[in-house]
Amino acid sequence: MDPRIISAAPQLATGPTAAGFSGDGTLEVWKIRNGGNGWNHPVHVHFEEGIVLNRDGKAPPEWEKWARKDVYRIGEGIDSSVDVDIAIRFREFAGTYMEHCHNTQHEDTSMLLRWDVEHPGQFQLMPTPLPGWDGVTYVNSAALPTFRTGDTRVEDPDNQKPIANA
Repeated sequence: MDPRIISAAPQLATGPTAAGFSGDGTLEVWKIRNGGNGWNHPVHVHFEEGIVLNRDGKAPPEWEKWARKDVYRIGEGIDSSVDVDIAIRFREFAGTYMEHCHNTQHEDTSMLLRWDVEHPGQFQLMPTPLPGWDGVTYVNSAALPTFRTGDTRVEDPDNQKPIANA
């Protein structure tokens, strides 16, 4: 994992958003998908909690409905699903967030990504802190080409921007 690479950059809201939601932060709907091969992954999102909207297109189990979570199990095991849609609201905490698998051997082989929550209209990327024996130094960040817009490839029907129902 290269800590300088930004995978996504949602922005904090300053008022009602284009999707019709309002509040201190932007509500995002994210799909977390397991790549298969029989693996299970407890995916952890740092600093914010969300709620499970559905698992494999079905309502979540009773014990998971409306529960605030920051770890989402994906896979083929018990209490898991291949796909999970979550709703997560970014509050006033602009900055760098991490998302990773809690299976240590997966995290150690780069199942880890960075995303930055930005202020509205922010143009400059947040610098990357690199801790060392003599303190922290900051280096320039890089970003995926779609980090601010999302990957809106039309050929993937599951990879579309969310639309709020009225």
